[in-house]
Amino acid sequence: MAEILPPVINEDNPSNAEIKIFNLLKSINDDNLLIFHSLELSDHLTKVFGEIDFLLISNEGILCLEVKGGRIKRENQQLHKIPGTTKVFLKFT
Repeated sequence: MAEILPPVINEDNPSNAEIKIFNLLKSINDDNLLIFHSLELSDHLTKVFGEIDFLLISNEGILCLEVKGGRIKRENQQLHKIPGTTKVFLKFT
């Protein structure tokens, strides 16, 4: 099984999406996978405090996950929040 640190998530975490992803990652059957949750950043360009929601380290590489809850839609090769915002999260090329 993947090792996740810390091994439990605070159930008072305001992000239901983060709790769901935590539980999903915890169930991955890979002894070579190390996962850090809520890893604090020592330096951030615009904020006093920053964090990586999930940092996955394996023999294949390193992946940082930023988890966002809510609904999104894909339109014109871009992802948008629903409802009513036009803030672009990701552009597909």
